[in-house]
Amino acid sequence: MQISNTMNKRFLVLIALAFGLAAKSRADLWSFDYSGAGVTASGTITTGAGLTTFEGNAGYVITGVSGQRNGVTITGLIPATIDPAVGFSTSPDGRWWFDNVLLASGGFDLYGLLFTTEAGGEYNLYKDYSGQYIDGNFSEARGAYDLVAVKLNVPDGGATIALLGGALIGLAALRRRFVG
Repeated sequence: MQISNTMNKRFLVLIALAFGLAAKSRADLWSFDYSGAGVTASGTITTGAGLTTFEGNAGYVITGVSGQRNGVTITGLIPATIDPAVGFSTSPDGRWWFDNVLLASGGFDLYGLLFTTEAGGEYNLYKDYSGQYIDGNFSEARGAYDLVAVKLNVPDGGATIALLGGALIGLAALRRRFVG
């Protein structure tokens, strides 16, 4: 039995819809967690529009962050007002460079994410020049930076869903072809 042109068109529309929905889900919510010596954090990053960073990497604008760092609630994102000449923002206190961009690969660049916690801490999560992720904050009491190497995990929520959805639609079409 041969599949009709109408059936082919429906099949293509379903595949396009599956990939479109998966791409949208990837660009909206990302779970994350990281840990290092004395530091654990987890939560959700909300992203908006896609972009290309100053260094030419594909990514998404981070519009929100929630979760906990060492059991303390993450209260918000410090908004980025990126200077186009340098490609990053400077924190209000002048201590951090940041861009609040989540790379399409699921990580951060040299500038990273700048957020605050309920306890009043300001934290910068970024990738250093050696490729190591760093959780950094400034200790007012010591007058020094605390930089902790961490292992970051940002699961891929979009590509896996797209592949699974495409495979399921393909199997359904094959089943109809051979059964009906």
